[in-house]
This record gives sequence, C-alpha cells and structure tokens, in this order.
Amino acid sequence: MDLPDEGLPEEELGRRIGEARQKDTPFLSGHVLGSMCTAPHPAGLQAWQVFADANLGDPLINPGAAELEDEVVDVLCSIAGGGPEADGLFVSGGTEANVTALRLARDRTGRDEVVMPETAHFSFEKAAHALGLTVTRTPVTDGFAADVEAMNEAVTEDTACVVGVAGNTEFGAVDDIPAIAEIGDEVGAWTHVDAAYGGFVLPFLPDGDPFGLDVDGVDSVTIDPHKMGRAPVPAGGLLVDHEDKLSPGATETPYVSTDEQAGLLSTRPGAAAAGAWASMHALGQDGYQTQARAAVEVAEWFAGVLENKGASLARDPSLGILAIEVEHNEQVRAQLAERGWKVSLTTLVPGIRIVCMPHVTAERLTEFARELPNRLEVDDGRILRA
Repeated sequence: MDLPDEGLPEEELGRRIGEARQKDTPFLSGHVLGSMCTAPHPAGLQAWQVFADANLGDPLINPGAAELEDEVVDVLCSIAGGGPEADGLFVSGGTEANVTALRLARDRTGRDEVVMPETAHFSFEKAAHALGLTVTRTPVTDGFAADVEAMNEAVTEDTACVVGVAGNTEFGAVDDIPAIAEIGDEVGAWTHVDAAYGGFVLPFLPDGDPFGLDVDGVDSVTIDPHKMGRAPVPAGGLLVDHEDKLSPGATETPYVSTDEQAGLLSTRPGAAAAGAWASMHALGQDGYQTQARAAVEVAEWFAGVLENKGASLARDPSLGILAIEVEHNEQVRAQLAERGWKVSLTTLVPGIRIVCMPHVTAERLTEFARELPNRLEVDDGRILRA
C-alpha cells in the first residue's frame, strides 16, 4: 500500500477503520477465552483519550503525565510488597520489563548466564539474544511449577540471574519464589520474578503465595497492569526492592528535560500511564479482590463442567487459568475459532488454555461448553462430536 496523494476524507477514514475493527473479536463479546488481556476499565479508556498526545520522555512538557506515572509506580510497588526504598519503571508490558531486568542483572553482576524454569515466558529468550546471555531452562514439577532442586543444580558462579514465575503463562502455576531467591543469594545472582499475570491476582487472594519484593532476596518483579489490572494496552511495570538497583541501566539524556533515563524507551505514551492510573484507582483494593476471587471461582466451577464432559485437565486450575489436554491442539484451536471462540495453546502438555479474565463469565463458558463434543478429540483436523 502506498501513501495516498491526498488525504482521505473523514468519512472514508471512518469507514476503513470500522471495517478493520469488524474483523477483530472484542473482549466484551465474551468469546475471547485464551487471552491474558481484557477490556480496559472505562475510566482507563477515558484517561487515555485525555492524555493521547503526552510523552513521558519529556516531563518538562508533560509534568502532569509524569506525575501520574510516578504514582502508578508507587502503587505497583505497594501491590508487589515493596518497602519505602522500592522503585521501578513504567514500561510497555512484561516483555520490556523482563528484558530490562536481565539487562540490570547482567550489568550489576558482570555475569552472562540465566537460569529459569522451562515454563518461563519466551520474552526471556528475546532478552538473552539481545544481551548476549546464555539461558539454562530447568525441568518443572508435575504441577508445572519450577523444580527448585533442578534450579539449584543448574546455577554456577557465572549465573547472573535466576528467574521465578508467579502465575506462568500456560498453567497459572506459581513457583516457590522464596526458595528460588535463596538459590540466587547463595551464588550472588540477581533474582527476578515474572508476575506479569499473577501480580494483580495473588495479592488480592486470601491465600496468595508469596512472590514479591517483600520476599527476602527478590531483586525485581515484573507486573502488568494491562492484564488483570484492566489498564489499556500497553501498561507494564518493572519494580526493584531498592531504587539504587536501577542505576546500572541509566543513560544520560542531555537534550531532553531529564538528566538520565533507566528504561529502554525514550518516547513513551503518557496516555498509558494515565490509563493505568485511572483503572487502578477506579477499581481499588475491593475491586481487585472481587475480580481475583471471581476468576478463581469461575475457573474451578468450569473445571468441573469440563471433567463431566470427559475432558482431562493438565492440572487443577490456578489463578483462574485452565489447561485442557487435547491432541492436535492447533487444529482444535482453528476449528473453535471458526465457531467464534478464541482459545490459546499449551505446549508442555498439548492442549488448549482458558483464562478466566473479567470478561469470561459463567454464562459465556456455559455457552462454550455446549459447543464442545462430549470428548475433545480431532480426526484429520476436525473436532469430533461424540
């Protein structure tokens, strides 16, 4: 496509944009079952529009947006158990946060190896490739949490970072973060926790596992407001237990209104910070508690529904995530998509994944269950009905 010689009329622009949007599946349709994102809170969308032209990279021009960004980081530190010396960066999401964490770990330790469970997110592979790091992935338990003993055996004097996951992508399993942090301490490595999903679930459950900056030995935590935080995309956070730990990544910025920047990006949307601020303050503690408990309850209920239909779960639901074992899962996903249902895949055990985000209601899941055969099987790429 070439740039048009003349600008398109407003009516034509609206038509083209509308046609593109019609091809998407909105979260509020209730048919998106496999995403860790959801419809943003209306307050977040409104705030996004107000700050649509704000650039966080130059706070002299946008001090209001910068103030909201600082407050977002403070709230995220509080949610993740940070003390008065905790600090962080507002970033685009889990990938940028994980890349930045490994950069800090490498520069602080002067080492070049990373040890993580095989359930760790693929963003760490991107980070390692960009930063010249070597990754060792270790086995997981039958419940798909990190095998701590295997991690302990894998670390060496060259280990820059050990990674734990609080709510892994495929199964929602939570690693033993205190034990992993102890391993990191023993070899002088940086301990990073990827809580991109679990960071807005675990703190709001009555029995949430320890995962954050209040765990001894944890240096940094990834947390994503644009997942269960219900902020507009993109919105992420990288948090550290002490502000000094951001200094290895700082770069002088002589021609803008900051002295230095610790993050990877310079031009950043102020709208994202405003949207995250508004979403978090609109929901508050009570809203997030209600949301987290609902996700867990709906997932546990639907697990029973699936088992009654003869489906096999890879493990008990965790943090609102269900993994259904099914061979030929790519074909199953494609056939479900033809029927309007969007699920994602699991790979350690072939299957499909359902994430009980706020838009995934019991009513919609009941409708989805009616679409499924009594046993989820395929033959020549087609779902069979029993």
